Amino acid sequence: MPKTMTTIEIDYSRYGRSQRITVPLFVRERVVEVGERVRVVGDDVPERTARVTALLDGGRKAVLEFDDRAE
Repeated sequence: MPKTMTTIEIDYSRYGRSQRITVPLFVRERVVEVGERVRVVGDDVPERTARVTALLDGGRKAVLEFDDRAE
C-alpha cells in the first residue's frame, strides 16, 4: 500500500514567502523522509506542496523546499 502524503503544519507568519524553510516537526510529522513530497498547511494560506531536502536534530526538524512560489 502506498504511503499517504504527510501534512506538515507551519506558522506562515514566521516564514513569510521563503522558498526554503527549516521547520520543527510535531511527533506525528516525524515519519517523513528526505526526498519525500509533503503537504504544507497553516494560517489562512492555501495548501502547498514541498520536498523534504534534509532532516536535522535527529529528525525533529525538516528543511522544506516548496514546489511553487508563494503568492
